Amino acid sequence: MTPTVSIITPIYNASGLVKQFIAMISHQRLRDIELIMIDDGSSDNTIEVVEDTIARNNRDGLRIELIKNHHVGPGSSRQTGLEVAKGKYIYFADADDFMHPELLSLCVQSLDRSMADFVYFNYRNVEKYDPSTFETIGVSESKSISMDAKQFGEYYVHNSADLGFGYLWNKVFRADKIREWGIKFPAINTEEDAVFLFDLYAHSRRIEFLDYYLYQYVNNSASITHSRRDLQRFADNLRIRCDKCMWLLTDVWGFPPNALQARVILRLVVATIQLEIGNNSSLLTAARAWSRSRRDNYFQQLLKYLNLVPKMTTTADAIVRGLLRLKLDLGLVVLVNTIGKRK
Repeated sequence: MTPTVSIITPIYNASGLVKQFIAMISHQRLRDIELIMIDDGSSDNTIEVVEDTIARNNRDGLRIELIKNHHVGPGSSRQTGLEVAKGKYIYFADADDFMHPELLSLCVQSLDRSMADFVYFNYRNVEKYDPSTFETIGVSESKSISMDAKQFGEYYVHNSADLGFGYLWNKVFRADKIREWGIKFPAINTEEDAVFLFDLYAHSRRIEFLDYYLYQYVNNSASITHSRRDLQRFADNLRIRCDKCMWLLTDVWGFPPNALQARVILRLVVATIQLEIGNNSSLLTAARAWSRSRRDNYFQQLLKYLNLVPKMTTTADAIVRGLLRLKLDLGLVVLVNTIGKRK
């Protein structure tokens, strides 16, 4: 039988998380679930713990499949999961985060009713799991908003910092659309989720939004998402993301220069400066790296967008949000300089 939802989750050295994660999935109100866990070449006993947990799990309707992979990164692991998924809908969850028990049931109801290409919902960033922030949802409540591609683009241009423009885990997708459009994860280790999403956004024509907080993203500096050991690779992947995002915003959706575009480019500019500085945090090194970055094409694009965006307050707000998220003090130098250029 075809499961209603296939949950795809890469795991890497997650022996301390997988029992809790599988228990969380088993408490979803939706019963017809296929859970595909792709081990990304773990060096600890993650596989043994998962196999033992699967053997002990006897929840009706939940099917668990463990795929053992080489250490290829989350993007390639998710693609492996996509290729074997049998569900009508696809959901990508991280093993170290937390889902509302109604997450899948609400999303499936929304997609069945609206026939949207995908549905997305609110989430919260937390330092640790806090069940008190999960709201109680009544059976008769309806907090969904339908939008077409243009409305979706406009909504995201103004709300992307809050609604996860490049995140997978606050969205549930229609599997047949992913296959029809040939959307695949690129073989890169970071930013692969955003690149996948930008391609999907370009094809989507009907989108549903659920105004519920259904997911808690746990800030974890040791997670796959935050591992930045290879700065050069990170900068290269960020460049791919930047180009793809600019293509979506400008060529597909046809938006004029705006604060979101400026924030996307700023993130790449600051990452490039960070790459040049490396482990040498002296002010002289930072100043030299910053000076060299001003000759970079992306820096020139940033100044261009800042000069063309009509409302400086909107741009400044978007940039400050980006800098706070990056937690890079050097980014302040870029911000001060660009603001100075506009005066």
